[in-house]
Amino acid sequence: MAPFDPELYLRLLGERGLLGSFEARNRGFDGELFEAARALIAVGAIELPDATEIVEGYELASGLRNGRGPRQHFHRSAPPSSPANPEPRRTVLCNVTIERPTEEIRVRSVTLSPNETRMRVLIRTPLGRRRRSSQRGPMAARFNYQVTDDRGGKSTTHFGGGGNDHEWRGQLTTSQPLAMDTAWIELDGARIELVDSASLSDVTIETVPDGDHAHRYLWHWLASLDRHRQRTSLEPILRVLIAAGYLDVEDPTLEVMREALEARRQPGPRALGGSAPALIDGVPPEWQSLLHPKPNRRPASGSIAVAAVSPPFDGIAVTVDELTADANGWQAEVDVTPGISAGPFGGSLDGLRVAWWAVDDRGQYYLGQLGQWSSGSDGLTGTLEFGPAIDRAAKTITLLPTGPTERARIEIPLDWSAG
Repeated sequence: MAPFDPELYLRLLGERGLLGSFEARNRGFDGELFEAARALIAVGAIELPDATEIVEGYELASGLRNGRGPRQHFHRSAPPSSPANPEPRRTVLCNVTIERPTEEIRVRSVTLSPNETRMRVLIRTPLGRRRRSSQRGPMAARFNYQVTDDRGGKSTTHFGGGGNDHEWRGQLTTSQPLAMDTAWIELDGARIELVDSASLSDVTIETVPDGDHAHRYLWHWLASLDRHRQRTSLEPILRVLIAAGYLDVEDPTLEVMREALEARRQPGPRALGGSAPALIDGVPPEWQSLLHPKPNRRPASGSIAVAAVSPPFDGIAVTVDELTADANGWQAEVDVTPGISAGPFGGSLDGLRVAWWAVDDRGQYYLGQLGQWSSGSDGLTGTLEFGPAIDRAAKTITLLPTGPTERARIEIPLDWSAG
């Protein structure tokens, strides 16, 4: 048998893609060629520049053949060895509701930093009453309010988030920062007292356990899928790694991976564990726990303000401000600097993917994904949505944002009484 040639393999995939269906030729970054190239880079079978040249060449050919022109590629530069340290911040839980003539504003929390003040909010418009037509719809809704602090500082807010004609969830961000140690703020004339109750967190960095490169890549790929890429097929990746000799076609863990992918595709956090595969050797403990949740769990409910900033790991840093739980799952509000691959257009051959793991002190693992988020030149801000629900008996939960080689451990005490 001839030795495996990764460049030839990728070029043959590209040729088949050009001859395939219109739908297959328009899958772009989620296509078979792209995923096969990323897998071969991860296991060291091909260098990034060589794979990039092949993938971009066939993307260009596909674009020209389908009349859409060359596709513009965005490649993340090598991650910095020391990303800028996240700025100090103060997060306070509020749960204050402000009634206005045209809407009701529920302020969940306030985060103050040297560069901005941010309020996480739920805004409701009474049924039967809409904002002006120019502001209808989740993308067009804008809520601009006056906000002041106890020093006389003033600013206006802009809204970022999503919703519909009746309800919007997101954050109000000031155009100018307010005093970080202010005792209160006023939003549209309504006073909000700021009483500190943030849980201090222990944060460390550790190396991801070493092991078989192909298996480690596949498990990380499964865990880091966001909602936009969960329809991506696992099979092209398995085929290329089998052809390259990094996997055995009879490997029993491959079937567990396939079932784990199907579990991730089901809507709602409770789908995990619904028809879980049998436990076998070679399945990481976090996946064993996630696919077989502990029985007799009672869901926690409430909010916790968090003060946690991670040191750099795999070239990024994570800040956690707030944790909210209910019977359907739980959420964590985070900032990520300098930024990661996210969303339907967040793919590149060298883009960093993060798996948002967590574990409680009772041994139950959780897996999250980005829900609402926004990005800028300095990073990404968003909500991580986790499943299953947190057990009310758990005393701590540890966030485990995991990159290809390193992960952070952010331990958060669970005191629901404060929220």
